[in-house]
Amino acid sequence: MMDTEYDNRNAPTYLAHYGMHRPPFATKTEDDMYYSEPTRSKRLDILLHLTQYGNELLLVTGPEGIGKSTLVHQFLKKTPTNWKICSLEAHAKMDQEQLLFRICHSFNLPLETGSSGVITLSIKRQLDQLLASVKTVAIVIDDAHKLPTESLQLLTELAKIKNQHSGALLRIVLFAEPQIKIQFASFELENKLKYPLRKIDLPPFDEQQTGELIRHRTRTAGLVADSTFTDAAIGKIYKQSEGVPGNIVELAHRVLFEMTPLKRRTKPKPMAESSAEKRKWPIGIIAAIVAVIIIALILVFQNEINRLYSSKVAPKEESTPEQTISALSLPKLEEDILNVEADIFENLTDKQLDSAAPGSEENIIAGKPATDEQFAESASLGNDSPTEQDTPHLTQTADQIPLARNIHQESWLLEQNPNYYTLQLVAGYQKNTVNNYLTRHKLPATELAYYHSLNKGKHWHSLVFGIYPDYSSAKLAIDSLPPAVRRSKPWIRRLKNIQNEIKEASGN
Repeated sequence: MMDTEYDNRNAPTYLAHYGMHRPPFATKTEDDMYYSEPTRSKRLDILLHLTQYGNELLLVTGPEGIGKSTLVHQFLKKTPTNWKICSLEAHAKMDQEQLLFRICHSFNLPLETGSSGVITLSIKRQLDQLLASVKTVAIVIDDAHKLPTESLQLLTELAKIKNQHSGALLRIVLFAEPQIKIQFASFELENKLKYPLRKIDLPPFDEQQTGELIRHRTRTAGLVADSTFTDAAIGKIYKQSEGVPGNIVELAHRVLFEMTPLKRRTKPKPMAESSAEKRKWPIGIIAAIVAVIIIALILVFQNEINRLYSSKVAPKEESTPEQTISALSLPKLEEDILNVEADIFENLTDKQLDSAAPGSEENIIAGKPATDEQFAESASLGNDSPTEQDTPHLTQTADQIPLARNIHQESWLLEQNPNYYTLQLVAGYQKNTVNNYLTRHKLPATELAYYHSLNKGKHWHSLVFGIYPDYSSAKLAIDSLPPAVRRSKPWIRRLKNIQNEIKEASGN
């Protein structure tokens, strides 16, 4: 779970330090905080056009944090006033009965009693009558991937409703994570689709859009100095976030928090108590409680207090945004609040890497320092720390050391779709790091690939597993790996980034 210091994006402690009058990275995106980049603006216009004039069931997909709920809000905001819209947020327990009830309630339709079949026919008839007087009637559902299959089947049935006189179709617009495509590809749903399924994917931001999003948010919040986030800082945030807007704002929030001196952090003011509440706590009792707390704190921190008077404290050097981002720890949060690519060399300092135990597999597994158990398990594997000899300008190359198994290499990775994903299993300064991993874990050779890149000017050897069309598929694939491999916590990477690293190392 994330440190509670980072949790409160809605009331951050750094506002006064930066002269901002409101949170720049709040969990809910207000209208003026919305960054309308060209790709999303175009997709929003297409979505509105297809809702009014198309004959397709519309499916907008993207991984968690990509901005689907924000786009739903913008979509509803731009719909004409003469449209009839039922907007729902799905959940896993929304069965057919609940779904029908919510639709009726939203459209102000009477809900008849009886069997589910009778109720469904009644609602279909009423929706058909509604289409006779209102040309555009739409059901818009966010988080549709959470719906049970039977509820999705019901929606495909409702999508067939077409008024014979006006010719108007009931429009279904679903916003979901990519795994919903698997449900629609199932035999049961495909047979029920009378009209084609139009899929609209939301892509991640590029580096320029990442910077524009951060600067738009901070300027709107009142930040005057745009130099707070340098181009180098933006680049690192982009790399760690994979361009996912939800991850971008989380990382930017952390950077502002980390760069704010402790004495400048201002906690939000508590809400004023009512006079009745104040009367419940006499002054004497409050004073006694405060005295007890102070005495307890003195006893607990006596050693620290003594040290304050016995030694001088060196002034803390101010860090740059780039240093702050590199030092940030990015733990895996509940429900994957941060689905970031955990590149270890973005999160560990040189000192941490150089001081690793001999042959540890690594402070490199899963983008964080290895545990003591990992060090003990691999202590006999040989030294994997970077050396002066392991630099690109010398004659020794990674090709001189054969791989322990016959697996795919750089040329194969470069042929893959750059927008697909893979799982990084291990990385290190020595090629034998990969060989040791291959020897210990007997994974299918057809799914494995090795590649060589550079990390801070030194050789960097990596092993990846599988090719997946989207983030969710890669996430599901982790669960199917052997337990020993899962314990090393593989992390998800976009192939585009890996291909760029390969090209940079080869000089292309």
